[in-house]
Amino acid sequence: MKKHSKPKPYKKRNLNYEESDLNRLIEMAWQDRTTFDVIYESYGLTENQVKKKMRQLISPKAYRRWRKRVHN
Repeated sequence: MKKHSKPKPYKKRNLNYEESDLNRLIEMAWQDRTTFDVIYESYGLTENQVKKKMRQLISPKAYRRWRKRVHN
């Protein structure tokens, strides 16, 4: 039986964020020193959920720059 390394969905957090929360999420995602684990602890979003949220919140050009930066 294979163990799952994915974090379980964070059930206690409300996924309806205020604008200030979304601004902070964008800021954290752009920072080099902030990991996806820290974002998960703060907002309950997995790496894939952060990517989807960033795609919704920032321009396509900014999203591509962010993905390139995060990937490297």
